[in-house]
Amino acid sequence: MPATVPLTTVPLTTLTTPVTSTPSRLALMTDQQQLPPGWTQPAGAPYPIPSGWPGATQGNRLGEPRNPVIPDCRPGPFVWRDLLAVLGYVLLFLLGLGALMLFIPGFVSFSAWLVGTDPVSVEDLARGVFPVEIGFAVNLINYLIMTVLVLIAAGPTLLSSLRSFRRLWPLKLLMIPAIWFGTIIINLVVTVLIGEVPSSENQLVLEEMTTVAPFWLMFITVVICGPLVEEYIFRHLLIGKLSRWVTVWVSVPISVITFSLLHFIGAGQFNIIETIPYAVMGLAFSLVYTLMKFSLAFSYVQHAFNNAVSVCLLYLTPAELLEQGREQLGAAWWFTIAPWAGLA
Repeated sequence: MPATVPLTTVPLTTLTTPVTSTPSRLALMTDQQQLPPGWTQPAGAPYPIPSGWPGATQGNRLGEPRNPVIPDCRPGPFVWRDLLAVLGYVLLFLLGLGALMLFIPGFVSFSAWLVGTDPVSVEDLARGVFPVEIGFAVNLINYLIMTVLVLIAAGPTLLSSLRSFRRLWPLKLLMIPAIWFGTIIINLVVTVLIGEVPSSENQLVLEEMTTVAPFWLMFITVVICGPLVEEYIFRHLLIGKLSRWVTVWVSVPISVITFSLLHFIGAGQFNIIETIPYAVMGLAFSLVYTLMKFSLAFSYVQHAFNNAVSVCLLYLTPAELLEQGREQLGAAWWFTIAPWAGLA
């Protein structure tokens, strides 16, 4: 039986190509510039050991670190799961088919039980009286359904984009409240310039729901499910995947405009001034998503933080002080309670 030579005893020179008189590309790179961080060069070797060879260090062939400060999280092309999620969003929110839950036996009683109130009578429903707890229950179920569809369509992408927090994560976490505060300042400046205080029916409905819905249910709806659904629709699809066909200079305005206008679906009236805070927030989320190289996780955390502050302010502030602040401070108070989508 012939003797075998362990791999560790094989000299490196037997695994590499002898250096000829013609310098290689890697040799020229070594002569012209310093070795990139993370590369090692054994004694006598004219060039760094490429990744995959014995003794090579982690990194790609250009010497870039395997975990860059801002990793590229660009999504792939549109798939059938995206169509399923978009169809669900159109049916439930744009066409309002979620309201058909009212015809499900026991749904009115369930919505009252959910928030701990007495169910509305059939006579009141026949007269067109729909209490706020019914609207909250419909929105909660709509968002739960959409969250499942979004996780089916983009769950792996959401998890993989978490690597955007892998490098310099303390600094990136500090960016989130800084960006939120910056949007407030921008909204205040715009309000002073136009000389008019925006008022949104969507925001008033949100405040009314906090008077009947428990905090934990509102937190699930507004902070966990709502931002995930919106970031998937308006950033992941309209910017991330659409930018494969058009430039981001086109996809970002499309995202901002649709994000702003869809907050007013079902509203009795529309005023262009009312879209300002939503446009500012939509632009902030879009820039975060783009500058973080299409990280769905980062824009989702930014949006969730924005809504978490809003919900906490609404629940921790007494109703009398909330009304007084809205009357006396106007935009300064209204813009602190940042907008969110889905309450039509």
